[in-house]
Amino acid sequence: MQEGSVIKWTNKWLLRRRPNDNIFKQTQRSLTWKYSMILIAFLLLFVIILYALLYYLLIFSPTIDVHETMEQKIHGLMQDREDDSDDSLDEYIEYYTLYDTYAMGNVLIEPSGEIKTGTSIYSASLKTLIQKARADGTSLPVNRNQHVLLKGSAIRLPEQRPDKDAPKTKQQSLSKDQLTPQPIRMIITGEPIYNKGQPIGTLYVGKDVTGSYHQFFNLMMWLGAAFLLFCALAVYFSYRMAAKAMVPILASYEQQRKFTADASHELRTPLSVLLSSIDTLQMEDSVEQNPFAAKIVNNMKEEIRRMIQLSGSLLTLARSDSGHSELNLHEHRLEAEAARTIESIRPLAEAKSIQLHYEHDPHASFTIRCDVERIRQLLIILLDNAVKYTPEGGQVALTLESIHEKPHGVLIKVRDTGIGIPTEDQPHVFDRFYRVDKSRTRQIEGYGLGLSIARWITEAHGGSIQVESVLGEGSTFTVRLPE
Repeated sequence: MQEGSVIKWTNKWLLRRRPNDNIFKQTQRSLTWKYSMILIAFLLLFVIILYALLYYLLIFSPTIDVHETMEQKIHGLMQDREDDSDDSLDEYIEYYTLYDTYAMGNVLIEPSGEIKTGTSIYSASLKTLIQKARADGTSLPVNRNQHVLLKGSAIRLPEQRPDKDAPKTKQQSLSKDQLTPQPIRMIITGEPIYNKGQPIGTLYVGKDVTGSYHQFFNLMMWLGAAFLLFCALAVYFSYRMAAKAMVPILASYEQQRKFTADASHELRTPLSVLLSSIDTLQMEDSVEQNPFAAKIVNNMKEEIRRMIQLSGSLLTLARSDSGHSELNLHEHRLEAEAARTIESIRPLAEAKSIQLHYEHDPHASFTIRCDVERIRQLLIILLDNAVKYTPEGGQVALTLESIHEKPHGVLIKVRDTGIGIPTEDQPHVFDRFYRVDKSRTRQIEGYGLGLSIARWITEAHGGSIQVESVLGEGSTFTVRLPE
């Protein structure tokens, strides 16, 4: 089997092994998002550069042509008038100002208001657009350094090279369709013309850029479509890259999970043997008659019980990680199970003079489909934590509420008047081995696994768990379970 196939198969197998591992899915989504943003950023930069290049070639370049044409006409007119002033002024104006160049139109507006145009269809189109602009009150360029884009409808032909030697009266042969006005765009510039200080008129030079704009917008549409396509491809390849990057992490985690599960399982037997041996030792008269020996044996027994509880918690979490922990789902009445759990916790509360309350509507039904053993474990974890972190004389309350809006279900709340949880620690209390301010809680037994198990039990039932707390006033853990 090839290396690529092995990686692909391993990645697929590891991801399927953990359908509930949100941390790995979130990490892969985060990597996918970051990879996608990097690739899309480069794509966007490429699009911007290509846009600027196309804009220059199709939009800005014709503007430069218009200004250069105006410069040439004005320079030619002024230069020849200085060299030879005997010729008719009209001949110079006609030759230098109204002679049409490729795709250009020329219009001269005299002080009297009379409009003279060049011989091409572009000059006629320019005249139409200027008349429309003047009627609409649109400002026209007043010198060659300015330009405007005029839009309107006029007779427009395919671009043709003008015949310099053709007589002025000769017009192009137009068909009926070509004589129909069509949308047109022209970039124009203007310049006042003077002869010996007397105004001759204002010369306007315009270039038909309709085709260039159509090409530009069509290319932009294709470029936009290509950009969206490549963005989708970028997301896809980013997902594949993120999945490949997760393979060694998942493999390492799988080894760690197996080690934890195997170690927890192997420790249970020797710890149980040790506990039984200590129970047998406590029955010896010599131990009972020696207070120091009895204290040592009791301490050993307590530590072994804690080790058994820790190994059981680790085994539970390892099984939840592997997806091998099956739930035995049946219809159960939560109010009865909650009452039994309260009674089992009551001796711990009475030892600290803590008032334990159980609140629920006796007329409501709290029947849900659940694994009753796991729900009992969930309630014990929450109530045990509440009693542990509540000072003597405090209060702990367990409340059941029905959820009437969809999706229907049951709300379990455990409130206490304990030490509370700092705001910055609240997002982490469900993390494994996390304990709030170890200097304040080191005298309290525990390993920081209980709330992690509580979250797994809740999510395995399709529910959610959250905490609200005020430092020094107490905490409220809320569990939402569906029917």
